[in-house]
Amino acid sequence: GQVHLVLRPEPPGVLVIQGDHPAEMYIDGVLVKENVQNSGPQELRSGAHQVRVRLVSGEVVEETIELRARERVVYDFSTRQVKRSAVP
Repeated sequence: GQVHLVLRPEPPGVLVIQGDHPAEMYIDGVLVKENVQNSGPQELRSGAHQVRVRLVSGEVVEETIELRARERVVYDFSTRQVKRSAVP
């Protein structure tokens, strides 16, 4: 006999980009927000995501962030720190 299983997609994670100065914020090459200090919560699939921040001064900060299902990651581009927690 055959067994049929329905696989559900893995739930997304949440990524927030924040910092001390207004900037353009990109995730995987797509502009998410500009001229703000916080991207707001961005739901994304699990895996590695390329974050690129361009400050008003012209400085560019790039980081690869690994995101897991049901995880909230806050990336602070000013300190280059990553904080992880479970999504409520």
